[in-house]
Parts: sequence; structure tokens; C-alpha cells
Amino acid sequence: MDETNQQKVISFYDDFANEQLKTGINVRHRTIFHLLKKAGLRRQDQVLEIGCGVGTLTYLIGKYCSSGKVLATDISPKSIEWAKSRTKKFAHVHYLVTDMQDFSSPEKFDFIVLPDVLEHIPLQEHAALFATISRHCHAHSIIAINIPDPYLLQWYHRHEPEKLQIIDQPLYTNILLPAIYANGFFLAHLQRYSLHTTEPDYQWLLLKPQLEWTILHPKNKWRQKWQSLRARIYG
Repeated sequence: MDETNQQKVISFYDDFANEQLKTGINVRHRTIFHLLKKAGLRRQDQVLEIGCGVGTLTYLIGKYCSSGKVLATDISPKSIEWAKSRTKKFAHVHYLVTDMQDFSSPEKFDFIVLPDVLEHIPLQEHAALFATISRHCHAHSIIAINIPDPYLLQWYHRHEPEKLQIIDQPLYTNILLPAIYANGFFLAHLQRYSLHTTEPDYQWLLLKPQLEWTILHPKNKWRQKWQSLRARIYG
């Protein structure tokens, strides 16, 4: 993203922070938090949240991961200011203003969370973003992504474009996968779910690092021997 467009995006989300403050912690944030716990989030985990906004989900994660550490990032300085205020009682929650292009941390995170932010990052920047994410993962890291269902965004583009944010692109899975797999991840889970409409209006994706595949021995060696013997007898 060039500097002019980046400043437009920053200005938009500085203003949009006021709308987020009015909404506060809502059912979407609580649903994402529930899905994170279902995916294995632990109280001692190291968590990186990309696109934290005014710290709504950050508060829920920070309160739960009381023995861990949370680093939350956003492109909007004003949003970060409000987020810091919301979580000021949590000494283990830290913030950084960044668009992730220059992000670097010595830590490897257990969970990296992108809560309804990926659709606002230009598609041509996804490969670089996932490369950055990859550098901050260990072998068992989980990348959790929540996005609006692309068919919902497609409907808004056609019928109510005035309700869309400055960048709000439908992310169909086939569009997402090239940048994901090119950076050493695989899609471990995809779930469509409904919060506000009868049709699914959100998607929940879990990515994991692709480990070197090896042939594992069957858990039951006696079953293996029986299968071998049966093959010799019956051909």
C-alpha cells in the first residue's frame, strides 16, 4: 500500500474508532473468544492479535490469558489509545501501532488472531503478511482468522456499498489459499456460522504450520501382524 492510501486508511480507522466505542464488546467478539477457547487457547499462551481496533476482543483475551502475554496491533493510533485505556489493568497486555509490514518480535506466538481484519488488507499484501506471521510461529502455533462470509460482502457490494469500510473485499477460500500455502501453512479447519442473518454471515478459519510428513507406525502392532498374516493366507 502506498503512503497516500495508507494515510487514508489510518484516517478512516481513527474516525471509525468512535463507532467501535459505541458498540463495545458484542456477540461477535464473544463468539470469536469462545471459538478461540474451543481451538485450545490456554491461560498461559503468548497471543498476537492483528487488527485489535479499540481493544474489545483484546480485553476478553487479556482477562483470560492472565498467565501469558498478549501483543495487540493496529494501524490506527487512535484505536490503540482507546485499547490501552480499556485494558490498562492488565500488565501483560501490550500494544503496537503497525500495518504489519515492518513488524518484528523476538517471540514465537502460540496463537495469532486476525479478528475481522484480513478482508480490510489488500489482497496483494496477503503473501507478505503471512510471511511475517510465519516468522513468528513455532511448530504448534495456531493462526485463527474470523472474516465476514464472502457471499455476505458480495451482497453488500451490490446492494448497500455505503455500509462497507474503506477496504472491504470478499475473501473466497480459493483466493485466500495461495498466500496461506505459499508460506508454509495449511487450512486445518473452516466453519461458516450465522450471527445476524439466517444464512451464514461469518467464517472461522484455523491455520497450522505444515510439518514434515512421515509414515507413522500403526498404534496396534498386533493388528498390523494379523493383517499381514491374513494377507498371506487369503492373498
